[in-house]
Amino acid sequence: SKSIRDVIKEYIEFRVLDYKHGNLSRINDANQQKTSIHLLRQIKRASWFWLEYCGNKEVEKIDNSTLKNYASWRRDYYHKIPEVKRPKNIRTNPANKTLEWEFKYAKTVLKFAKERGYLGNKSVPNFKYKANRRLVCPVFTVLEYSKLCIRRRKWINETKNESWHYTRE
Repeated sequence: SKSIRDVIKEYIEFRVLDYKHGNLSRINDANQQKTSIHLLRQIKRASWFWLEYCGNKEVEKIDNSTLKNYASWRRDYYHKIPEVKRPKNIRTNPANKTLEWEFKYAKTVLKFAKERGYLGNKSVPNFKYKANRRLVCPVFTVLEYSKLCIRRRKWINETKNESWHYTRE
C-alpha cells in the first residue's frame, strides 16, 4: 500500500511532465488541456496542506470522514502557529473558494490513485465540500439606484464627442 505522500509526489511529477510537454507543443493552444505554470503552483500549494494533514496515512484509508474533517483542520491551521512564525502574505482564515479548490484537488489525487490501482477495489470517497456561506454583494437601495440613474444621464450628455456619446449610451 502507498501513503498519500507517495501518491501526491507521483501526481505532482505527472503534472510537471504534463507542463513540460505542454510547453513543447503550442499548436492550437486553446483546445489543449495542458498544465499551466499557474495551475502547477496551485497544485504544489494545496498539496502542502494535504501532506501536513494526512501525509503519512495510507491512501486506501482516506475516506469521507477524513475529507470531512479537513475543513475544520484547515481553518485552524494558521491559528495554531505563533504569529511571528507564520509566513508573510497569508490569510489566517481560508476563503470558501480556497477550501473548495483544495477539496477538488484531493479528489483528483484520489482519482489518480484509483487509476493507478492504489485503492484496490475501494471506490473514491464521494464527499463534496459545500461552502456554508456565500458572500454576495449587497443590493442597491431605491435611493442609491435613482442617484445612479440620474448621474448616468448627466454623464452621457457631458461629452461633446459623438462616438463617446454613443458609447456612453
